[in-house]
Amino acid sequence: MPGLKRLLPRFSLRTLAIFLLLVTSGMALWAHWEAWYVEHVLRGHKGAVLSVAFSRAAVRIASAGEDDTVHMWNALSGKHLGLRSMETQQATIGMMPPRRVVMAAGWSIDRREEGAGEQVRFLKLTDCWRSGGARKMPDGSWASTERRCSYDALIWSGEDRRFRRVGLRGHKDTVVTAAFSPGGSKVVTASADGSARVYYATDGHHLLTLYGSSEDLVCAGFSATGMRIVTAAEYGTVKIWSAHGGGELADLPSRGKLTAAALSPDGATVAIGTPGGRAGIRDAATGTVLAEWAAHEGAVRSLAFSRDGLMLASASDDGTVRIYRSRRPEWWWGVFWLWEFWLTATFAAIFVWSVIRDCRRFARTG
Repeated sequence: MPGLKRLLPRFSLRTLAIFLLLVTSGMALWAHWEAWYVEHVLRGHKGAVLSVAFSRAAVRIASAGEDDTVHMWNALSGKHLGLRSMETQQATIGMMPPRRVVMAAGWSIDRREEGAGEQVRFLKLTDCWRSGGARKMPDGSWASTERRCSYDALIWSGEDRRFRRVGLRGHKDTVVTAAFSPGGSKVVTASADGSARVYYATDGHHLLTLYGSSEDLVCAGFSATGMRIVTAAEYGTVKIWSAHGGGELADLPSRGKLTAAALSPDGATVAIGTPGGRAGIRDAATGTVLAEWAAHEGAVRSLAFSRDGLMLASASDDGTVRIYRSRRPEWWWGVFWLWEFWLTATFAAIFVWSVIRDCRRFARTG
């Protein structure tokens, strides 16, 4: 570009210096605009990670993978604390294995021993009965009967140090994900039949059924406070429900395919994950995208907020768990960002003024 080569030497050093300051300030402003940054990348699973959950104190994190292991980590330092192997059982005659591996990790409080703290809890759907078929009508035709899927879940109880076999009944199609409530007492499942169901984790007693989607659900989970439930459909519809009465609280429009979703503790934002490995934050009232970034090399399978809302964990098909921390936990973040914005705007104005002045000088000197 010979014209640019002739032009650049004619700009004053003042203009070039202001331009460099403007670029630097703009980059800093952009970096601080990113709401979340990666604090730890946790590796240890031999395959996809299907579920992730913070403890109530947000000090530990548990992740469950398709390799039948549950890993425990220190959420603050990223240190590996141990793992447990999921002992799968042989399917009984007449039972069919699920078409998709479903694992869930969570934490429960041992109330029998004061000061015992939280114990890891996890489940795996092991066996599935599918009932239904066809029956002959009086006119000689055949009509299909309603299909039902009943699952057996192996749930590890940290208090009892043993597995319990719990039946989860009622879905009409394959269960794709499951998640524990913050205290570990309840389980919510999402199914390809478009519904989510809430059960007691101890005996499988059915509590709630959340309808309202004509699409296959890809995930369902409790908020960090346990007061609300979020569900996400395959083609992007996100709904927020009351965890007590089951009433629909919000319906966010579709913005593309999703694989995971999580609701912040204050209910103001929703974290979403996509098949392409991207994660984002959406406003829970309007659905506006507040932030989005490349999170993983594989599909995002699970998301979880810490109870204080300052950390976000994501699990993926690439076999890793990533812990993100919010850049905006303190009040001074907004003041600092406004200062950077003012500085960038000032440099931009000075740069424009300097360029105009140089151009006028060019015109006078020819």
